[in-house]
Amino acid sequence: MPISFSCPNCGHATQVADQYAGQTGPCAKCGKPVTIPGVMFATPGASAAETPKKRFPMWMLAGCGCLVLFVPLFGALMGLMLPAINMAREKARGGVCLSNMRQVSLAMMNYEATHNSLPPSASKASPGNESLSWRTELLPSMEQKVLYDRYDKTQPWDGPKNRSLHSVMLEIFNCPSDPPHPDQLAKTNVVVVNGASCIFDGPKAVPLSKATAADGAANTLLLVETARDPILWLEPRDLTFDDSVKTIGTEQSAVSSHHPKGVNVIFADGHGMFLSSSIDPQVLAALLTTNGGEVVDIQQLQLVK
Repeated sequence: MPISFSCPNCGHATQVADQYAGQTGPCAKCGKPVTIPGVMFATPGASAAETPKKRFPMWMLAGCGCLVLFVPLFGALMGLMLPAINMAREKARGGVCLSNMRQVSLAMMNYEATHNSLPPSASKASPGNESLSWRTELLPSMEQKVLYDRYDKTQPWDGPKNRSLHSVMLEIFNCPSDPPHPDQLAKTNVVVVNGASCIFDGPKAVPLSKATAADGAANTLLLVETARDPILWLEPRDLTFDDSVKTIGTEQSAVSSHHPKGVNVIFADGHGMFLSSSIDPQVLAALLTTNGGEVVDIQQLQLVK
């Protein structure tokens, strides 16, 4: 397309082919050097029709159109995926919780190997003070001897010197699905069940093999979860048998958790499983007692939903 331009020296207007764009030559009228402008530049006096126009790139138009379609589609897709993502996260937290409980049961086995008995659920640390929890007694068996030595046995668990330990968090006693204590204190979700026919019964300390001789270690619960009331890990407080066998898994249940539809438990032989909240209370009672002689199909428990 011809390029229209004017000589900057004499003002003579002329046209040349666009192949000469950018070249310099003499003006046809005055003979002085003139540089022919490029095709993208308008010349003085050129009409609006002769001025080159910049066009919006088609790829940008296509990209904007894709964004208009993609943004709402992405939002809808995330809405569908979010429940699945949350479910996967909760499953991972439940696995960590069960792993923590297995580590606690292993520490109990180590304690028994050293002391020839399990730790009592609550023992007298000093005359008149039934203040020592089994979790505190277990510290040396969990490579926490330094923390154990900081505990003052001459005082109750909530005495002035021992209160400094109330905020020392031990993840092994805590379920990651459980929200933090409102006062940022170190609570526990791992507890035992106390009762005359259970493995634990207050200050009594018995060997595990003797406690589970009748029903068998693989059929007797050693540890359960609770999420009903905040219990600090060094607090000598656990669950009672009568309270534990009513229901499980609900907010009002003694045996409870923040996992949907059930709780994690550990048996006396060290194996763990997820116990459904729909379990028959009589079956739960059979699992908590050591000498009832009941026959419980453990494999069937995993199928209960």
